Amino acid sequence: MKFEFIKTTLPILKNSLYLLLTGLLLASLNSVRAVADTIAFSSNKSIYTMNTDGTNLIKLAPGGTPSWSPDGTRIVYSFGLGRFRGDVSDIYIMDANGANGVNLTKGRHKVNSLPAWSPDGTKIAFRSNRDGNFEIYVMNADGKNPINLTLHPDSDSWPTWSPDGRQIAFESLQVAAGVLNHCDIFVMDADGANRTNVTQNPRAYNRTPDWSPDGSKIAFAAVRNVNRVDLWNSDVDIFVMDADGTHPVRLTEDARFNWFPSWSPDGKRMVFVRGTQDDVTDCDICIMNADGTGLENLTQTPGVGEFHPSWKPTPFSVSSRGKLTVVWGTVKQNH
Repeated sequence: MKFEFIKTTLPILKNSLYLLLTGLLLASLNSVRAVADTIAFSSNKSIYTMNTDGTNLIKLAPGGTPSWSPDGTRIVYSFGLGRFRGDVSDIYIMDANGANGVNLTKGRHKVNSLPAWSPDGTKIAFRSNRDGNFEIYVMNADGKNPINLTLHPDSDSWPTWSPDGRQIAFESLQVAAGVLNHCDIFVMDADGANRTNVTQNPRAYNRTPDWSPDGSKIAFAAVRNVNRVDLWNSDVDIFVMDADGTHPVRLTEDARFNWFPSWSPDGKRMVFVRGTQDDVTDCDICIMNADGTGLENLTQTPGVGEFHPSWKPTPFSVSSRGKLTVVWGTVKQNH
């Protein structure tokens, strides 16, 4: 018997026997995603990975704000002088084991940070102040052809892609006379068109959005009871809303701040940062179910800050949104 590989897209052709090489049996075209077992995060100006139960902690490289490639083989991240003294930083990529770091932006005394890899792996969205204030940019995955998408006087930050790659959600801080007034979550097309405010709450800070794997929801952190003298001593909680901004639901509610949500690939859980009111640098990586139940603290490191968790994606997923190319095989009899 001869085993041949062919490349095709659904639907399956008639009169052929196809074997799905991933070993998964797909009952329908609904999203099918296995739970990945690795979370990347930053701490003490370095990037780490660990299992989703908090074990197998590995230090990879200096840097912060990690984001996985769609196939889970590489990490895009920022590296620079730090969050509290001028923020000169660049976007790098490296292998998932920390090897082969490459500078993509070469910013020359500007900030390039908060990268997010597009679902098809061809683009990276990020924020930069290279044009005077923080804007959302997108570039090719090799760093070429950077384009300013927002071109807006307010500070735009924290991009996250919709799973079909057609839209980008981000936060926009409204600033007047050097004072932060509020922050809202916006959604725009992947080319920067059709910028839409989906939270529209002038009395709150809505920040750090992350799009759900099925595209139906956006998780974010919100400061509802704002202490404008000291933002970090306000109540910050994780919310989830429909992707159009309707039906917001609070998932956490306590006296600490809860920040940086990141969905699991199957959409059933979230990883996020939980800190104290007393010290913004004292944070742990926590995990919970997508409805806010089942909270677990994964790191439990008093006096040490862990930030920016990113859940490793699952390769070979099948999505109901858009058309994905799948590798199949046929079995033919040689005569």
